[in-house]
Amino acid sequence: MLKERKLSPSNTVTPAKHLYIMYAPLFVNLGVAAVALYLALNTPEEIVRVAAGFVAVLCSFLTLFFAPWPVKLLLLLLPFAIGKLRRPRSLSGKVES
Repeated sequence: MLKERKLSPSNTVTPAKHLYIMYAPLFVNLGVAAVALYLALNTPEEIVRVAAGFVAVLCSFLTLFFAPWPVKLLLLLLPFAIGKLRRPRSLSGKVES
């Protein structure tokens, strides 16, 4: 017959462990992307600059993959908020020439 297994406190996932598991890959990729971007902007070697730029772009896309949905939603809404801030106040439909 099947035995019942009781969960010990070490098998449970606490909220702190959950945040660590969720955000660790995000911050690792952001760190690698930041270092690669620094190398791409500050190195005199052309091959290193191209390779670092490629790594920076790749890690940026991976960061979007690992980001939790509130961060993705914030990144999606950010261009709309910036566009709303830059829009002129008087939009009456008249075109000034």
